[in-house]
Amino acid sequence: MTKEVIESIIKSITNHLNNSISWLDGNRVSELLEHLSGADRVYIVGVGKSGLVGKIFGLSLVSLGYEVYIVGESLLPAPRATDLIFAISGTGETDYPVKFARVGKKTNTKVVAITSKPNSTLGKLADLVISIPGREENQQSRKLEELTAYGEHGTLKGMLFEMATLAFLNAVVAALARMRKNTEKEEN
Repeated sequence: MTKEVIESIIKSITNHLNNSISWLDGNRVSELLEHLSGADRVYIVGVGKSGLVGKIFGLSLVSLGYEVYIVGESLLPAPRATDLIFAISGTGETDYPVKFARVGKKTNTKVVAITSKPNSTLGKLADLVISIPGREENQQSRKLEELTAYGEHGTLKGMLFEMATLAFLNAVVAALARMRKNTEKEEN
C-alpha cells in the first residue's frame, strides 16, 4: 500500500508540473529576465519552504555572478532603486514578504512577486507578478493534501506551489546563463 501512495503522490506532482507550463506568460517572463539582467543586487524573501526555494534560487544566481541577499540573514544593506526584490509567497499574504515588498516600494526598488494569488496584498504591491499555481483551493489539491497529511491540517500544504516555483526559478537561471553565453559569443 505504501508504494501505491508514493506513486500516486509522485504522479500528482508530475502532472502539476507538466500542466504548469500553461501558466507561463511570455511577456512577464521577458520582463522578469530584463529586470534581473539590469539589477545591481537581488534580494530574496520568503518564509518556510518558500524561503528555502528562494535560497536555492539565490545560490544559483550567485553562481552566475549576481550579488544576492537573503532577507532575514544578519547582513543586509538597504535596497536601492537599482536593485530587485523577489518576494515568494503562495498565498501572497505571508507577513514577512509583504513587509519587505513595502520596504521596496518606499525605496523605489522593483518588486517581483511569485504567488498563486496575483490579487493578494503581495500581488498588489509588486511591479511584476509571476503567478504560479499550487495554492488555489481546488478539489485536486485538497485531495492531494488530505492524502499526504492523512486528513490532518495539511502539513504539506503549498507543496505543489513550491515545487512549481523551484522548477520555474531553475529555468530562469538556466535562461540567464544561456543569454550570457550568447552575449559572450556575439562579443568575441
